[in-house]
Amino acid sequence: MEYFINEKIPNEEVNLDNHQGINSNPETATLGVKQEIKKPFKKRFWKTLGIILGIFLVVLLIGYFILIRPGYTLYKDSLKLYATANELKLSLSEQNLTKAEQSLGEIKSELLVVEKDYERLGVLKYTPFLSKYYKDGSAVFSAANHGVIASDLVIQGIEPFSNIFGFTSDKANEEEINADQKLEELVQAMPQLLPSLDAALEEIDNLESDLQEVNPEDYPKSILGYDVQEKITEIKNLTTSAKKVSHDVRPILEKLPEALGEPETKNYLVLFQNDKELRPTGGFITAYAIISMDKGRFKIVKSEDIYNIDKDQSYMEAPQAIKDYLVPGLYMRDSNWSPDFKVSMETFEIYWNKLADVPEISGIIGVDTEFVRAFMEVLGPIELPQYGETFEASNVVYELELYSEKVLQGPYRKNLLGDLMGEMVDRVFAAKKDQWRSLIDKAFTEISRKHMLFYFHDTTLQSFAEEYNFAGRIKEFDGDYLHVSDANLGGLKSDYWLERNVDQKINIADDGTVTKEVSITYNNRGAYDGWLNSTTRVYTRIYVPLGSTLNSIEGGDDEKAKTTSEDLGKTVFSNYSRTIPLSSKTIKFTYTLPFKVTGTGLFGTKEYKLLVQKQPGLGQPQPDLKRPQYTIEINGEVKADYELLTDSEFTWEL
Repeated sequence: MEYFINEKIPNEEVNLDNHQGINSNPETATLGVKQEIKKPFKKRFWKTLGIILGIFLVVLLIGYFILIRPGYTLYKDSLKLYATANELKLSLSEQNLTKAEQSLGEIKSELLVVEKDYERLGVLKYTPFLSKYYKDGSAVFSAANHGVIASDLVIQGIEPFSNIFGFTSDKANEEEINADQKLEELVQAMPQLLPSLDAALEEIDNLESDLQEVNPEDYPKSILGYDVQEKITEIKNLTTSAKKVSHDVRPILEKLPEALGEPETKNYLVLFQNDKELRPTGGFITAYAIISMDKGRFKIVKSEDIYNIDKDQSYMEAPQAIKDYLVPGLYMRDSNWSPDFKVSMETFEIYWNKLADVPEISGIIGVDTEFVRAFMEVLGPIELPQYGETFEASNVVYELELYSEKVLQGPYRKNLLGDLMGEMVDRVFAAKKDQWRSLIDKAFTEISRKHMLFYFHDTTLQSFAEEYNFAGRIKEFDGDYLHVSDANLGGLKSDYWLERNVDQKINIADDGTVTKEVSITYNNRGAYDGWLNSTTRVYTRIYVPLGSTLNSIEGGDDEKAKTTSEDLGKTVFSNYSRTIPLSSKTIKFTYTLPFKVTGTGLFGTKEYKLLVQKQPGLGQPQPDLKRPQYTIEINGEVKADYELLTDSEFTWEL
């Protein structure tokens, strides 16, 4: 108060006692003071506001030049890079190596631009909250660079041999070659490819290592509907899988020339398994072929009916079910009794090695009629003039059965299959480049569905086949397990008409005890004809976790078939049933698993894991019939209802 009075009226004489020079009214006096204060306050307010606005504008400008502008540039250049990456993907799908190489060159340049854009945001690495994400971005760019280098190494490595792999390239010999020539040239090219592959593998290792630094848990689950965590996890898993496959393939590529007959010829045995007379590894062994590989050149040495070499010779004790329902001894044609293909083929070889004048073999390949039918979808109709018949995918299975059972007689009745396979092989190896992709895709599909199985003497090849489930092995598994193995014993070719349904009902008690019911229903959809369809006679074994305890077996037609045993590291329950044409029958196994379901982790989370392994040879019996149908219930809740196409692994949180 004094400050303003003194400053406002410095020369006036003020008498405080007489209230002279001052308004004696307190209210008026107060108002006067407020009025005097208001003017300098306004000045300070606008000055302060101006300073704040100036700072804001400066920050805004700094933010624009340091974050917004570089961020927008990064976004724009990233879209361009993404588009070029899609062009590379399209070029590879079109098998155009020249375009792929051009796209990869553009990706290198654009990636460099985008990386520089990102570096302009370097201030973020000093920001406490954002520094971790900036570091992740740097790791992603490092991984991308390793990926580009790896891709470049692979392209440069295969470019001189692009014609062999089905690619087009301006730098390679574009002379049309068939698949037979392709294998021959592949044998010669493989040693030259390995150095490029080794360098690429090192880059892939570095790529995977960089991405391991990115933790999906550091990111939101979703942003604007985009599943961020899931996508990051998917990319990391894909990279890890690619690394594993690349390293697994490396020793196979090194071994491939030897397997294809370089420097010494290799012989392989092909067994034709009739899945319409189902047996544990895919079907009754009806015929065989010997094929040779000489420096990549493929040749069918011999093909004939299995009965021509079987001669009803038994060198091993027959399983009890075969003695009870089929024949007194174990003959070569029935030697695939184990559901594990390797074990069955080792048994088959005991018989093979006792034959005179047969070559030493390096492995066995099992194929069924579904594989033949599927390949004919790609190859088209095949004419066999010696039989006066043209076979198509739509009729080949029925026609093969008709000829082998009704038309042809004596030792030649099943030679037809070998002749048909020989013509198919000729077609495959004469196929032009535009068919290779379809043939390869079809082969992988049918192999994954166990319509073709492999057994090799070479441990590297066998390990690879087992790792990628091409070998028909019964697997170890940490959790619940089910494999249903059916054997048609004297039921003609009734699997041509048979539909199967497998229902699993799992009950988990409060203490974690697991009781399980497995019901198998066989539905014979065909009428009796006396040569193709009759009463289905099935010996059923279910393979379950070792130590499981049987509670009951219901249904079936022979009490002595209801047994418990152990095989291949599993407990095995068995039964035998007969299903007359145009009827169905259900058998049921009830048992208790050897483990309890208990909680794990901090929150006591309960998980239930199950592996279902498909029997080789099982598929769609006919176009208008169903594939094997599987349902899985846990405590009354349906967890899965699906067609069994291949092995299926499940994990459920309870």
